[in-house]
Amino acid sequence: MYRKKVCEINTKLAEHFVQRKSLVLWHISNEYSGECYCDLCKDAFRKWLKNKYGDLAMLNHAWWNTFWSHTYNDWGQVNLPSPLSEMGNKGMNLDWKRFITDQTISFIDNETAPLKKITPNIPVTTNMMAGNPLMDPFAGFDYRKVARHLDFISRDSYPAWGNDSQTTEELGLNVGLIHDFFRSLKHQNFLVMENTPSRVNWHNFD
Repeated sequence: MYRKKVCEINTKLAEHFVQRKSLVLWHISNEYSGECYCDLCKDAFRKWLKNKYGDLAMLNHAWWNTFWSHTYNDWGQVNLPSPLSEMGNKGMNLDWKRFITDQTISFIDNETAPLKKITPNIPVTTNMMAGNPLMDPFAGFDYRKVARHLDFISRDSYPAWGNDSQTTEELGLNVGLIHDFFRSLKHQNFLVMENTPSRVNWHNFD
């Protein structure tokens, strides 16, 4: 239902602005992130695993589930990695991130479809993030795979200048590295969507 409404909203937006000469790009959603552990996502994850591995024997082998008797005998035994189930299986954790990546891409494609149909010459992007305070790449899902579904890369830049854990030089090196990372996603320059010359309310302060 949510995807249906998003598609309807974007259709109306595209129809309304299609003739505007000032329309130069579409910014979809904002800072894609997050994970869901509802029953629908649990079923979707099991289906994703079935499509990838085919049967439980292949899944058990890939995740090395024979260790400490973690072997699954039924797909219904596969739960999502969370404090309510299993969080130490590295194979499960990796496949969960891959699943979240594919789910995010599916949502992006759904959100982008009406924009591309009505305004095919207008590029689409969304703002990516860097981790804080070290400015490392966001690890919620695979940005490299997501980048293929965007026309260009944009990002939010909030380095914590003046923090007590890094020198200005060290943070500057991290900022340069994350800039190179985002530039590498499509081998082209990127857009800074959000930035501030001062502190934000969620940085640590004394």
